[in-house]
Amino acid sequence: MKTLLALALTLAPTPVPAHDDVQLQTAGNCRFGTMWIVTGDWDGKGGDGVGFVDASGSTLKWTVRNALSAGPADKTFNFGEKSAAPLVGNWDGAAGDGIGTADTSKGAELQWKIRNSASAGAAEKTFSFGPSNSRYAVAGDWDGKSGDGIGVVVESGNDFEWRVRNSVGAGSPSKIFPFGTKAESAEVGNWDGSSGDGIATVSRGDGLGFKLRNNVSAGSANHSFNFGSGKTDCPVTGDWDGDGVDTVGIVRLVQVGNDIVREWQLRNSNSAGAADVVFRF
Repeated sequence: MKTLLALALTLAPTPVPAHDDVQLQTAGNCRFGTMWIVTGDWDGKGGDGVGFVDASGSTLKWTVRNALSAGPADKTFNFGEKSAAPLVGNWDGAAGDGIGTADTSKGAELQWKIRNSASAGAAEKTFSFGPSNSRYAVAGDWDGKSGDGIGVVVESGNDFEWRVRNSVGAGSPSKIFPFGTKAESAEVGNWDGSSGDGIATVSRGDGLGFKLRNNVSAGSANHSFNFGSGKTDCPVTGDWDGDGVDTVGIVRLVQVGNDIVREWQLRNSNSAGAADVVFRF
C-alpha cells in the first residue's frame, strides 16, 4: 500500500467535483459519504494528527496517523455505533486526546459516550446532554482550566445558539450564547494560543469562509478569511506545527487514475494563503 501511494503522489490529481458528497453532520466534523474526517492529538506528544472514521459497517472504524504525511495508520480500532457521530476531545486533562460519540437516535436528548484514550474499549462515561435535534455536538476547553467540556449548537431562528458545559456529563449548560447562522457549520479551536478554546463557523461559497472568535461568547469574529473550496472540501482544524495554536485546513477527495484518495491541505496560520503542508492519507 505504501508503494502504491508513493506512486500515486507522482501523478497529477483530479479534484472530485461531487459537492453533494460533502455532508456536514451532527458532530461538527465533516464527512464524505460514510467516511468522517477527524483530527486529534493521538499520541499525547503535542500537535494534532489526522484520521478518518468509517461508518459503513455495524460499528465506527477509526483509522488515525500521528504524522502529517502520507504513510500507514498508527492505529486502527472500532468504537461507537454507526448511528452516532464521532467526537475527539481531551476529556481527562491528561496528555493526548480521547474519543467519543454523540447519537441522535436514542431519544429526545443526545446520548454521549466518552472514552479517555484513542483505542477500542468500553466508554468511560455515558450520559445525555442537549436536544437530539441539535445541529452539532462539540467539545472544547471552555473555561481554560485544562480538559475539554461538551456542548451543542442548535438553531434559533436563522442563527446558531451555543450551549456549552464545562464538565463532561449530564447537567445544565455553563454558558448559552449566539454565534453564527444556520447556513454555516460550527468549529472549535484555540485560535490565539492562550488558555482555553474559541469558537468558529464556516460558510460555503466559492471558498470556505472561516470566522474565528477567540472567546467562548457572543461577539464579532477575530479572524475572517477564505481557505479552500466551498464546492469540494471538508474543513478541519488542529495544531499542525505543535506551537499551541489551532489553525485551519481542508480535506479534498481527488481522483488519481482509478482511485479516490483523501488529500489534506493544512495551513499554519489563521489567514488566507497557500497550504503549508499537503499530503494524502
